[in-house]
Amino acid sequence: WPNDLMFQGSKLGGILIESRPVDNDSFLFVIGFGLNVLMENEHHAEIPQPSTSLQLVSQRKIDRSELLIQCVQAVVAAIRSFDSTKASALADEFCQFDAFHDQQVEVISPNGSCKGISRGISQQGLLLLETGNGLEEFSSAEISLRAVNT
Repeated sequence: WPNDLMFQGSKLGGILIESRPVDNDSFLFVIGFGLNVLMENEHHAEIPQPSTSLQLVSQRKIDRSELLIQCVQAVVAAIRSFDSTKASALADEFCQFDAFHDQQVEVISPNGSCKGISRGISQQGLLLLETGNGLEEFSSAEISLRAVNT
């Protein structure tokens, strides 16, 4: 959250990142991602939200090995070029690709759900949700973000 990879309103994959502090200035990150590559239409009905796959989107056969190589190379290049002094620019760039930005959404957590307008992420990577209580921040890995049909 907002970790879904979307294509025209349908989930194409997801990204999970966990961090742990190593010391005062260092963190350890574990990054995982998954892409729906070869899902057939009948499997999409089993998913509780609209979904798609690279094969359906591209209308061509996807070589999973080549895709994995390209994805890993892109992630490694992004990590190597990361500059922590430019976090605000990264948050701004994220906004350009945020499928839920300025949209009515529902945040679902083990403690319940909350509806509001998604306002992107903070410089610390926290989800910003505008609710009746003002701008709230969410950081738990135990939440899901869903569009609200109005």
